[in-house]
Amino acid sequence: MVPTAAAADTFTVHDSVVSENPADFIPEVLDGQVNAIAPVGDKVYVGGSFTSVREPGGATLNLPYIFAFDRSTGAIDMTFDPVLDDEVLTLVESPADGTVFAGGKFKTVNGEINRKGLTKLDSNGDRLAGFIGRADGRVKDLKVLGNTLYAGGSFTEINGQPRERLAALDATTGALLPAIDFVFTEAFSTANQTGFVSVDRLDVTPDGSKMVVIGNWAKIDGIERNRLAVIDLTTAPATVADWQTDVYDVQCAARRFPQYILDMEISPDGSYFVTVSTGAYTGGNPACDTAVRWDINAVGTGIEPTWVSYSGGDSLYSVAISGEAIYVGGHQRWMNNPFRGDRVGPGTVDRRGLAALDPLNGVPLSWRSDRAPRGLGAFDLVVSDEGLWVGDDTEFLNGDYHPRLKLLPLLGGGPIPRPTPTTLPTTLYQPVAGELTASSFDGTTAGTSSIADASIEADWAAVRGAVELSGALYTGHVDGTLRLRGFDGTTIADAAPINLNGVTSQYFAVAGLSGLAFDDVNGRFYYTVSGSNALYYRYFSPESQIVEPRQFVASTTVVAWNQVEGMELVGSQLYYSLADGTLHKVDMIDGAPVVGTDLVIGGPAVDGRDWSGQDFWFRAPDANLMPAAPVAEFEFESAGSATSDSWQTFEFEATAGVEVNVKLEWDDPAAAVNLFVRDGNTVLVKDSLAAGTPKWLTVTPTVTGTHNVAVKIKAGATDYRVLVNPFNESPPAP
Repeated sequence: MVPTAAAADTFTVHDSVVSENPADFIPEVLDGQVNAIAPVGDKVYVGGSFTSVREPGGATLNLPYIFAFDRSTGAIDMTFDPVLDDEVLTLVESPADGTVFAGGKFKTVNGEINRKGLTKLDSNGDRLAGFIGRADGRVKDLKVLGNTLYAGGSFTEINGQPRERLAALDATTGALLPAIDFVFTEAFSTANQTGFVSVDRLDVTPDGSKMVVIGNWAKIDGIERNRLAVIDLTTAPATVADWQTDVYDVQCAARRFPQYILDMEISPDGSYFVTVSTGAYTGGNPACDTAVRWDINAVGTGIEPTWVSYSGGDSLYSVAISGEAIYVGGHQRWMNNPFRGDRVGPGTVDRRGLAALDPLNGVPLSWRSDRAPRGLGAFDLVVSDEGLWVGDDTEFLNGDYHPRLKLLPLLGGGPIPRPTPTTLPTTLYQPVAGELTASSFDGTTAGTSSIADASIEADWAAVRGAVELSGALYTGHVDGTLRLRGFDGTTIADAAPINLNGVTSQYFAVAGLSGLAFDDVNGRFYYTVSGSNALYYRYFSPESQIVEPRQFVASTTVVAWNQVEGMELVGSQLYYSLADGTLHKVDMIDGAPVVGTDLVIGGPAVDGRDWSGQDFWFRAPDANLMPAAPVAEFEFESAGSATSDSWQTFEFEATAGVEVNVKLEWDDPAAAVNLFVRDGNTVLVKDSLAAGTPKWLTVTPTVTGTHNVAVKIKAGATDYRVLVNPFNESPPAP
């Protein structure tokens, strides 16, 4: 039976990412860790292993394991004073009466014994006597939908009745409901660690039709579902859904973790869910130290992930989905790092302890708010109307002191810019004989071609692959660079290279591109490479300009991909040209061309035009992604208001023997700031410590590759900007 959809999990949807800067009024948790956060009405409840709490600048209070505070002011509510004897692992609102359920390791509540693992508390912290629910073991996760409370853990009984690891209770009375009654068996163990059967996390779709559970088991009611299962709640009682994956059949490299999936959350629209894991780097296996998106409505066995995002060997403990972004927390140093364990690999970007991923493809967004130190991890991420709540075991976020409990407000964030899908008719652009030509195109017929740009500076003869996304024109070049320039249909800006973060030609053959297109629905480039009979794709975020380092094969059939010399995707149709001069279109469904849909729509014998040569692109319907004109070859800004003794580093590409000029300017003239230029960890040059903004450094690198600028604030607090090789600006004469 499906519960009605008045949910404690509000499935909050944000229309932007949250601010990178934490709110200042949140209480400070001074020891232990925060495991659970539950906004309820005008209060926020916090649970964990801590004992000491205070308001910012206030006196230290002894509030072990659980406390509450005012949602708008941060004032700690001293009238809420339950007494528990051990750690709280999970909290969830009871929407019917504004109370809160708590689950965890505790055995007594307000002096009452035999209250193991589960209780319901009112606004004063008193146990609601009318709620009779109790477990015989730990309760690790709770969710409420309608008047049903779902509980997962290591228990084997609820209210003295057999109910193994997963149960449904009446949220008002605590009576055990028959809707959930499974037998979980065959715990995984390793040579180093004995495993025990347990449900560690659960979530329910907004319509109450499905549940996802993670934990340590091999079978549910004798059906193989290793560590992860989807439950059908529309049957009475609930049943194991026809949804199975082999991804979590493996044992990760870290032998102390027989159960390594640490968190999971269903999207606000109920269409997908995301898992995060520990386990150490395991040769790029998608199970270990990753965030993975899954289609909850898929059916059958051997289901594959929608995408996998790799940390490079660091644990991810928590995940929260806001609709606009997927936030993951752990002790990760990086994201976008599939090829290396515990070291930087191709594509790697720094994201310390917290990251925001693009829901379309798992590529990191530009949003960055580092937890430092990283500690063990962020154990709870909660999306609410205010923003993103973070519960962890460390003191600082983005350089600000906020021990173990943080709020990143929605106010101060911004929407993720997305390309507007191209529609027909439009204008078709194609480099021909070193010049850029333009003609009308309605999907079948091209108009008369004319010269749109003949500038030598644009170097159209060197372009290898081109696609425009709402005023952002991306072009591959014979030198292996992927470049971005603004294009409004009239003016073509100067090109700036995109930082591929070490994704070399071994991983992305930019110099060999023969066609390039973008799928705005799935956030991926499609492309062909000269001499290769395949259609490839890789993920890309136009917002962050970050490229997925892995290459995937979309197709090796239907089209002679090794003959392609241009392509563009419009909706579900791929337009492409071949070396024989013909122009075609073919239907694309589920990321692959459809047999029998290929049509010749142009060519010497059709429209008298030879379509062979370089790639073409279609004009986008707007220019909302058009980049601002660059003021330097590389530009970097501090993340928020950097504080005294804080460091930030920024990477840029340099060529041996080519002089590099670096300019540092900051807002507060009273601040003292140091500047360094480094080749890896070797300091090539640093400033003379003289005060005053701006500062300049000049260095001639001896090796080609990634260098970095390091900025340290010696005194004060200030925002700053770093410019590498500023345009039309040179260092002052000595």
